[in-house]
Amino acid sequence: MTFLQQAAYHRAALLFGLTTGDVVIAWADDIIAHDHENAAPFLDLSLIPPHDLSELRHALAAVEGRVRLWLAQFENAENQFFEESIC
Repeated sequence: MTFLQQAAYHRAALLFGLTTGDVVIAWADDIIAHDHENAAPFLDLSLIPPHDLSELRHALAAVEGRVRLWLAQFENAENQFFEESIC
């Protein structure tokens, strides 16, 4: 699962009561601890109190937005590289 898919899963699971804030924060903390390159979007998420489910869902939506932005930037850079290598 990608970070985008995981964030969407956790946001929906919180909304439907299928997970807890502690689980979501542990997931964010694990990413921060093991994936230093991609940790930035998860820092705010990991600092939210686990009982504040609305704020956690809001932060997860922001994580999804940041990941989508990264993907778009990567795709643009990849396309530019491809076009430059053809010319």
